[in-house]
Amino acid sequence: MTSPSPAVQGLLRVVLEQEGKVPLERVVQELLPVGTLRDLARKHGLSPKGYRIEKAPAPRLAKLLIDVRNPTLVTEVLELLLELRGTGDAQDAGELAGRVSELEALLRLREGELRGARQEVDKQRAQASQHRDREFELTASLGRAEERAIAARAEADQLRRQQGASPAPVPGPGRDDARRLHELEREVEELGLAEEGHRRHAAERQARIRELEGLVADLEARVPKGRKPPKEKVEAPLLADTFRLPRFTPAFYKSLEGKERRHVEQAFQAALLFCTEGPSYPGLEVKQIEGQEIWSLRASLKLRVYFELLEERCVEFVAVADREDQHTTLRRLKER
Repeated sequence: MTSPSPAVQGLLRVVLEQEGKVPLERVVQELLPVGTLRDLARKHGLSPKGYRIEKAPAPRLAKLLIDVRNPTLVTEVLELLLELRGTGDAQDAGELAGRVSELEALLRLREGELRGARQEVDKQRAQASQHRDREFELTASLGRAEERAIAARAEADQLRRQQGASPAPVPGPGRDDARRLHELEREVEELGLAEEGHRRHAAERQARIRELEGLVADLEARVPKGRKPPKEKVEAPLLADTFRLPRFTPAFYKSLEGKERRHVEQAFQAALLFCTEGPSYPGLEVKQIEGQEIWSLRASLKLRVYFELLEERCVEFVAVADREDQHTTLRRLKER
């Protein structure tokens, strides 16, 4: 709040001294310019005793003009006071209009920032979705490359055993298999690095999306309620016909104990892919165990996830085990 003018301070002292009663003479003295008082006195041919009209101070002029014996003169003084009030109101209105213009300009700026932030969020979400799709493709490629590498290693081991049993080394094929093995191992390593890079990039995109969503929320809070644009109706995405509701039993979580984090992630990812994409999704290799109600799907080259199909399109996941332990796992599931 700005400090009061000297005129207001003078009137305040009078108000306090007179217990709220302020003489009209003092109001005129403090509020009307001395030049206006001199013009009014000159108009009516008045001159304060002991002063020339152009040198007369405001207190003497106010006392001369507030003459109850001359109502016309007093009326003119009051009209001057009312004009002074109107000028103040006009100034206040002008200041208010200027402030409103500033706020409207700021509001337009905020609305532009809000639209830009929303567009950036939508763009980042679309890119994140593309990166997730690419990540699934790379994961499937990595699994196929791992299978080829293991098959090549097995073939190379078999050739080495044959060469060790033979009286003379067999030139040619051994070197070719070794070269193939080396190429496959390098391909597996490159795919793993690419997958890690895409995962990191996707994480950065998600962080950027969260940052932009926070900016949007902050900008929306600053926009007045009456000026906020109507929110677009976002329809919930339709679930595919193949969607099944997953359930995880205590035995499923128990089978995860002692496994590496990467294997746990692969198990959950494969389970959720089956529920959302269906059994035909590439790389899952869904099949029913012969003679049982148990089904299995592939989480990685050596890891299998076991589940049962329930009614009402539900899936109950019961265990995760290495492929080499399949017989032990199935026997335990059959005996439960």
